[in-house]
Amino acid sequence: MRIGLHYQSVTSCEGQARALGGSIDLSWKRRLMMKPLALMVLGLAALAACSPAEVAGKVNRRAAESVVQPVVNIDMPAGIAEQATGCILDAASPAEMQALARDVGVEAGSSTKARIRELALRPAAQTCFATRGVPPLKG
Repeated sequence: MRIGLHYQSVTSCEGQARALGGSIDLSWKRRLMMKPLALMVLGLAALAACSPAEVAGKVNRRAAESVVQPVVNIDMPAGIAEQATGCILDAASPAEMQALARDVGVEAGSSTKARIRELALRPAAQTCFATRGVPPLKG
């Protein structure tokens, strides 16, 4: 019986178009389904290119940034505070950045605020402030 075969082909868009005597281009569907796969492959390739130490350093910097920025934002508007945070973290050693990152998720205490201020007063941070248009801090 031809009805069963006809029903199976009509269940898809392509089958419906054929049943009506036309054709439909489904290449957009295939391209759409390939995008997530391509992005996943590119993401895996990017991760494979990074060393574990590099990834850990980026995670530490992000965590330290989430601690430093709210403290700096107390005295500066958000845009300038963002620039200042980058300068402060650029002046920090990996060990200092890790110490700042330990305070993630809690309000910065007096020792953390003192550490941030100490980093902000370093010559490297002051030079970066000048380059990025951040007003200088006074001792």
